[in-house]
Amino acid sequence: MKIVNLTAHAPTQDQLDAGVEDLPGFARDELQGLLRFHLPPSPEELRHRAEMIAKLAAESRATEASIGGAPYLMPALAHALKRRGIRTLFAFSRRESVEEEGPDGAVVKRSVFKHVGWVEG
Repeated sequence: MKIVNLTAHAPTQDQLDAGVEDLPGFARDELQGLLRFHLPPSPEELRHRAEMIAKLAAESRATEASIGGAPYLMPALAHALKRRGIRTLFAFSRRESVEEEGPDGAVVKRSVFKHVGWVEG
């Protein structure tokens, strides 16, 4: 089993511990470009980008892929991956509140997202 990260973000330590791997160097750069949109994409562009991303995953010998990001790309990407026999996974995180006291004594509350598992797409 090999889970490849096909999101725009680096995997968290919890995700790395769960077996997620980033694409290697040049492929990661190519993925970042394919995930970035400057104008609203056409259905044809979405399908093309999804196919290119799925090809990167297949070339990395992924059996599963962590996907997420632009909601308008995810259906086409999930379809392209499934056609290559790559299972699609969405990260499931739990929001945990953490309170920290600052140097001035003020308490600051922040949310930390903790990877809990996967939801198959």
